[in-house]
Amino acid sequence: MPDENLTFEFLHWAVIVSAVLIAAFTDIRTQLIPNWLTFPLILSGFCAAVVVGGWGTSGFLNALGGSALLGAPYILVYARGGGGAGDAKLLLGIGAWSGIELGIYFMAGVFVCSLLFFFAFSLARRELKAVLYSTFIEAYRLLRMQSSMSTIGAHSGEVEGATEQEEKTDSVIVFGPIIAAGVLVGGVAWFLT
Repeated sequence: MPDENLTFEFLHWAVIVSAVLIAAFTDIRTQLIPNWLTFPLILSGFCAAVVVGGWGTSGFLNALGGSALLGAPYILVYARGGGGAGDAKLLLGIGAWSGIELGIYFMAGVFVCSLLFFFAFSLARRELKAVLYSTFIEAYRLLRMQSSMSTIGAHSGEVEGATEQEEKTDSVIVFGPIIAAGVLVGGVAWFLT
C-alpha cells in the first residue's frame, strides 16, 4: 500500500529502482557491486527514514528492521562463502529504504527469482541432480547445526575437461540482476495488493 507522502514515495521508488538497476548493470560488467553505490544507499536510507518517520517504528526502527530482514540472509550466505559482500550491502541499503512491510515483498520476490534462476541454470548445465543433492545435504546439516562449507557447490563446480581457470570463470554467477528482478517483482506485487 503506497505511503501518504507522495514526494517521499516518489523519491523512495526512484532510489530503489535506480540502485538495483545500477547494481545489476555493474555486476554484469565487473562482477562486483561497488561500495560507491552500496554505502551511500545504506546511509541515505537510514537518514531518509529518520527525516520522514523519526526514530521510532515508522522511521529509523522500520529502516533497521527492513535492513536486517533483507540483509541478514545474504550476510549469512556471504559468511559461508556462497556470495559476495556487495550483494549483502545492496540488500542492506534496499532494506533501509523499504522498511519491513515492503521489505517482505522484496524478500519474497528475490527468493522466487533466485529459485527460478538456479533451477534454470542447473538444468542448462545438466547439474540439477547434483545441486538438489547438495542443497538437501546442506539443509540437513544446517538443521543439525553443523557447518560444512564444502558441500554446496562440491558437485556443481566440476566440469569435465575444464582447466581450473575455466571452472572459476564458468561458475561465477552475478546476483545483481537476480536481486534487481526480485525487487521489481516484489514491488509490483506490493502495488497490486
